[in-house]
Amino acid sequence: MKQTMLLKLAPTIEQHQALLDTVHTFNTACNYIAEQAYDAKVANKFELQKMTYGTLRTTCHLPAQLAIRAISKATDSYKRDKSIKPTFRPEGAIVYDERVMSFKGLAHVSLLTLAGNADWNAAINISRAAVKQPIVSSGSRSVWNQIGA
Repeated sequence: MKQTMLLKLAPTIEQHQALLDTVHTFNTACNYIAEQAYDAKVANKFELQKMTYGTLRTTCHLPAQLAIRAISKATDSYKRDKSIKPTFRPEGAIVYDERVMSFKGLAHVSLLTLAGNADWNAAINISRAAVKQPIVSSGSRSVWNQIGA
């Protein structure tokens, strides 16, 4: 069973800007990967990683795990319909996993941004008591968390 948890971040102005910069860069990277996939007609995540990872790290300055998450997001979108090139909105979701997000109790969360890890104040609304292994997707202001219970 999956469970949904709404987590609302309470960032400082600097944290808000760092997250926006990260979201914009992440989705720009997704557009680049999607373009490479479409042009080369490649839907294999590992082949796309070979083709794009270096550029994502050097040009986009994405941290390693965010680069891998961007490759996965773009690959999944391209696989749905290979006849069109996917495009990503500037403030589209970032898929966070346990390598780029961790909870520090119920009131704080640590997120990886372009500026490094940052601890954020958060307000969490949990609909069920048991919480295990978060799988998180983030927008610029809130994080939706689907949790396997």
